[in-house]
Amino acid sequence: MDIAGMTNIFNPSNELVPHLICWNKTMDLIWLHVISDFIIAFSYLSIPTALLMIFFKRPDIPFKWLFFMFAMFIISCGLTHIMGIITVWYPLFWMDGYIKLSCAIISIITAISLYPLLPSIIGLKNKVYYEDAIEDLNIQIKNRDEIIDKIIKTNFNIDKLADKLK
Repeated sequence: MDIAGMTNIFNPSNELVPHLICWNKTMDLIWLHVISDFIIAFSYLSIPTALLMIFFKRPDIPFKWLFFMFAMFIISCGLTHIMGIITVWYPLFWMDGYIKLSCAIISIITAISLYPLLPSIIGLKNKVYYEDAIEDLNIQIKNRDEIIDKIIKTNFNIDKLADKLK
C-alpha cells in the first residue's frame, strides 16, 4: 500500500486515470453509469430519511438502534454510488476505497447485529393482534354488562317477592 495515497485521499494520483479514460470516453457508457449511480444514490439517501423520521418520531419502537444502523448502512451504500460518479472524472480511488471499506464495516456490523434479534423481532405483536385483543375485551365487557343487568333484575324480582311475603 502506498502511504502517500492513503494519507492524501482527496488528491487524485498522477499514476491513476479516471474511468472516463478507462472507458475510452464512450459517452453512452459513461452516462449509463452516471445516471444509474445518481438514481441509486438518490434512492439510497432518501430511504434513510424515512427510517430516521421513524427513529426520532416513534419512541415506542423497539430496537431503535437497528433502524439507525440500517440508515447508516444505506447511506454508506449511497456514498459508494456518489463516488462511482466522481471517479468517472476524477481518479479519487483511495477515497472511493475508504468509503467502500466503511460501507463494508457498517454492513457487516448491521448484518451480524440483525440475526440474534430475529426471534424477538418475529415475536413482536402487530397492530392486528392488539385490535383483536381489544375486540375480544369489548365482547367480554358486553357479556359481563348483560350478566350484571340480569343479576340486578333478578335481585329486584327477589326483593319484590320478599316484600310480598312479609
